[in-house]
Amino acid sequence: MLQNTYVLYAVCLVAVGNLFLFLYAQQYLCIGIFIVSAYFTSFFSKYTVVKLVIAMIVCNIVSVCGFSQIDGYGRRKGPGGKMKEVLKSVGEITVNIAAIKDDVRKLANNTNPTITPS
Repeated sequence: MLQNTYVLYAVCLVAVGNLFLFLYAQQYLCIGIFIVSAYFTSFFSKYTVVKLVIAMIVCNIVSVCGFSQIDGYGRRKGPGGKMKEVLKSVGEITVNIAAIKDDVRKLANNTNPTITPS
């Protein structure tokens, strides 16, 4: 199986796709880790399939754990960085909904509306 050319082509296709996804997401650290881990794996295995699979596993672990996330100021974000941003936006949305409800109540209670129905 390790010497099968079709398996090699499939693994190469997945590895190149993985690298393009990291490039699209601007995770250059993961691309570097992929290259370095494939290089160091070449000392221990002669099969290219093994080298690529180990490199993909290592760089995806680094990506999923959040070690490669850097914000706009060059600081690293922890694994919970995205969740904090999502919770912050949800809080802003609920504040905006509450403000809209207050405006609707004020319009409903206003006896002299500025907008007349047609």
